[in-house]
Amino acid sequence: MLSVTGEDPLRILLGTAVLALVVSLDGEGTSTILIVVGAFLPLYKRLGIRVVHLVCVLALAIMSTNLTPWGGPVARVAVALKLDPQELFITMIPAMLVMAACTIAVAFVLGMRERRRLEWSASDRRHIVPAGGPGTPAAGDLHGEVDPARLLGNEQTIRPRLIWFNAALTIALLVALVTELAAAPVLFMAAFAIAILVNYPRPSQQKERLEKHAPTLLTVVTMILAAGVLTGVLTGTGMIDAMANSLINIIPSSLDGHFGPVMALLALPGQFFLSSDAYYFGVVPILSEVGVQHGLTPLESASAALLAGPIHALSPLVPALLLIAGLTGLDIGEIVRKNLKWALAVSVVAAGAVFAFGIVPL
Repeated sequence: MLSVTGEDPLRILLGTAVLALVVSLDGEGTSTILIVVGAFLPLYKRLGIRVVHLVCVLALAIMSTNLTPWGGPVARVAVALKLDPQELFITMIPAMLVMAACTIAVAFVLGMRERRRLEWSASDRRHIVPAGGPGTPAAGDLHGEVDPARLLGNEQTIRPRLIWFNAALTIALLVALVTELAAAPVLFMAAFAIAILVNYPRPSQQKERLEKHAPTLLTVVTMILAAGVLTGVLTGTGMIDAMANSLINIIPSSLDGHFGPVMALLALPGQFFLSSDAYYFGVVPILSEVGVQHGLTPLESASAALLAGPIHALSPLVPALLLIAGLTGLDIGEIVRKNLKWALAVSVVAAGAVFAFGIVPL
């Protein structure tokens, strides 16, 4: 990506967006941040491009393609509302595509602004060539401020000869998920078994990979089990119904049958001022119950609840934002002030797309 962008601010912003969109498909924001910041931050600093623009594009990209069945938002909503993550993901594909397009559009606007500010012209075009020649990591060559190889793995985990096999396996898995060839857990177990046997044929290598990722997996599994207990208690004791009825009483009767836009609007402050668990496990079930009273299905309520993802990416309560601030050296207040308008715009456009496609009824 660095070899394509050169030193053109516009190409660099667009490259940042494309790289972040692709990497964030893994559903893990931390790895996306480390890879994208590691690759582009030294270049931004060397050329004088505003680093806050890197943060903006990165945050938008993470929440645009993080609506996969294995991503945090979809997993949480699916557990809270007892939905199939695969079905919810397929429903949200149009919104994902729209948010991804909006992310690229924002990167284009910011890139054009930086071109004018830095007075860059086509005659200035140069290409970044890694010091070690083609095929070597470029991030460490630009003053080596962040080394993603050091943060994410080591030489034993680099497998360039298997890139096409892994790409084909990933695409096949995505196709199988979208076409619902089998249940998502079955598809993932089969793909994982194939991937680990091909990429790490020795049992010692497989053991090392499992040990490295086990802490993250156990945390997610524990979170899902705990969320199931919480929602079960709230539902079984009738607290969800009671809170929903109280909320129904304060909603104007004129909004009866039009709760879809209301829920999308409530998602904006909900995702910004609340943590992920508090919003998805505490608020969304209540709003979904209210939505049922207004003619919304749980799937439609879940779709509306996920539309404010770009806003959520800039919430000070999100650990990923703290990681971005730490790596870039920017103040969280500055990040939020300068980027919130873009996140709000992308969320509004995504909501419009969801309503236009009939995913959530008006």
